[in-house]
Amino acid sequence: MIVKKLPYRTINFVAPKYMKKVALFLTALVAVEHIGILILEMFFWDHPFGRKVFGMTPEF
Repeated sequence: MIVKKLPYRTINFVAPKYMKKVALFLTALVAVEHIGILILEMFFWDHPFGRKVFGMTPEF
């Protein structure tokens, strides 16, 4: 098997040490937001707080 070299130089990017922690924090933040929305839509949609968030009236 013949492997051709690329005609350009590849640059090895080394991320800063804190980048993994930042990525983990942002991923956890998105997960918490999704869980909050899930709980709101599943359990609190017919409570006063849920009606206020979704802009619904008690008659709906």
